[in-house]
Amino acid sequence: MKNSKKVEDNILRAARKIFTLHGRKGATMAEIAEEAGISRTLLNYYYRDKDKLFEGVFNDILTHFLPNINEAFEDNSSIMEKIGRVIDIYTDVLLENPDIPVFIINQINTDPDHLMKTVEGISNFTETRAKISKRLEAEMNYGSIRRIPTIDIITTFLGMVTFPFLGKNALEKAFKLEDADEYKNYILGRKALVFDTMKNLLERRQKNVFSWS
Repeated sequence: MKNSKKVEDNILRAARKIFTLHGRKGATMAEIAEEAGISRTLLNYYYRDKDKLFEGVFNDILTHFLPNINEAFEDNSSIMEKIGRVIDIYTDVLLENPDIPVFIINQINTDPDHLMKTVEGISNFTETRAKISKRLEAEMNYGSIRRIPTIDIITTFLGMVTFPFLGKNALEKAFKLEDADEYKNYILGRKALVFDTMKNLLERRQKNVFSWS
């Protein structure tokens, strides 16, 4: 059983790399098998076709995120405490899997319809998205955060968290972060900046009680 899980994890890592390089349409099962160091027969035993393997890669990615994010949005902590925890989750997972943002962006650019069909077919993703949207809407109705479109909240958050991974090669050279520890420390240090940015975005604006007229 342990060996089976190890083989499958190896397949998913190889597939993510090949899909990132060539997109779903350009990737072949033969390339993935070669990258994984296994036979086509063994690859077909685990995943009978490329679409099933692509779905498996996405399920694997979401498995890294969704359980902890669900947990964060189910407890009784404040909305900003939840956001702080989600920042920790995303940052830590991406440090361990820095190719995930590039993989997703490549699929968005090359095959967006199939990507969304795959994502929408994963029930945990749909449920988590609905849960987050519902909680944000409830917080706006309650008045604990300012009313702002959910899409702006999510895109601001994702942009802040993922861009340093999408632009990793350029950032390392431009800002002399080529040492692995320097880059990791930079990413970890950004957690506070991302939190402060989200806080400033969501905080209710105080009316100015002074009149200058």
